[in-house]
Amino acid sequence: MKHSIFLSTIILLASLTLGACSKDDDDTDNEPKGYTVTNVAEEPNWQVDWTYNQSRPDWQEPVASDYENWTVMLFKIEDALRPYVDENDLMAVFVGDELRGLAKPAINLYSDAKSTEEAYFLMKAYGNDSGQTKIDVTLRYYSSRLQHFFTLSDKILYQPDEVYGVDKDLIPQFTLGAEKFKVKMPLQLSTTPLATSDIKPAAGDIVAAFVGNECRGILTLDNLLLTPSVTMNVFGYDEGESVSLKYYDAKAKCIYTFDQVIKLK
Repeated sequence: MKHSIFLSTIILLASLTLGACSKDDDDTDNEPKGYTVTNVAEEPNWQVDWTYNQSRPDWQEPVASDYENWTVMLFKIEDALRPYVDENDLMAVFVGDELRGLAKPAINLYSDAKSTEEAYFLMKAYGNDSGQTKIDVTLRYYSSRLQHFFTLSDKILYQPDEVYGVDKDLIPQFTLGAEKFKVKMPLQLSTTPLATSDIKPAAGDIVAAFVGNECRGILTLDNLLLTPSVTMNVFGYDEGESVSLKYYDAKAKCIYTFDQVIKLK
């Protein structure tokens, strides 16, 4: 009986000291950490749900003879949306309500890669502008799989006969123009509870923002320091939603869930 009790004690101590997320805290340190810890076997599959319920538009190619000049644009789809690229997707450039360029379907510039790994949209955008003044341009992308419009607007200097996106990738941040989420908040991680915790960030770790059980933002760290430039975009339906952070430690294979909430604004 004594042998059995002694063996059970050893097993219990081993489980306490060899836990994946165990901390080197003093036994007398009973102060709350501000987070809970969960050991996991695999990397969590955190993803923002971009699916929506919008119908595919009936966009038509502009009539080239109606315009004096044109320019070529090559857009690369950002990483977050690339897995959803479909042959029925559409991308268009508008000046006001007038469609000036249309691209479909996505093309792959590398023959040895899968279409969803390197997805580009090539278009010829038309205009009557001389390149002397800036014009208001809207870029719209419709994802068929997600049934979702992504819209970005900017004031640009239209340059006829130019080619954009060839020498350097032109990657619109369409997730910032997601029509599903009306609120987009850039969250500096250096201002969150993560920065003041005893967790030491490492490249390859993952930070995610949640509203309830729904992932609303995700960032894989490539830096060991949480400087002001390390920002995660958090998406919401309304201002004032309560956001909580989760942190995945890739080396220790555990998840830290922070108690403190952040208000979406």
